[in-house]
Amino acid sequence: MKEFVEAMRGLLMVQTASPSHGQLAVTVIRFLTTVAESVHHALFGSPEAMKQICDSVVVPNLQLRDEDEEDFHF
Repeated sequence: MKEFVEAMRGLLMVQTASPSHGQLAVTVIRFLTTVAESVHHALFGSPEAMKQICDSVVVPNLQLRDEDEEDFHF
């Protein structure tokens, strides 16, 4: 399980602007959430794992994409 979770986290670290990658990221995040809420939650216990996810996934995705801005135009 550990190797698979690390592979899924690795998929999240790849940054592309492709909308299809966005859907992949959502699916991977749902999977990782399920794992984190299961008996395997210890796989996310290290501060380094959470820092890596925040630095490589959360923070870079806080910016608005062109598609996002178009959704807010009246």
